[in-house]
Amino acid sequence: MVYELVASAGHRLDPAAAEALYAGSRPTPGSSLQLDEEPRACDRRESPRCGVEPARCFREVYERNSPAWTRLLGRALASLRLDAGGRIVSVRITSAMETECGAEGADTSE
Repeated sequence: MVYELVASAGHRLDPAAAEALYAGSRPTPGSSLQLDEEPRACDRRESPRCGVEPARCFREVYERNSPAWTRLLGRALASLRLDAGGRIVSVRITSAMETECGAEGADTSE
């Protein structure tokens, strides 16, 4: 829908914008998505010109996290708290959790 709005206004997506739009519109791993599907961020005639590489996008989104980051995510999700009738969700990450998981730098978005 966003791509169609951009295209109808006479604009073209640059590769970075097309990739972000594509990554944001993809289902989670384990769904029926095939990695060779055409990106939704561009129609079939334009996808090569938009520069979207579905397999690379998938790797960047789902396969680039370190084991330390994954352990820290698990600890953070275990601390998940719901407030205001489930409308507010929060997690807590402490320095101790980071140390225990071996997380540092990019693992903690510092």
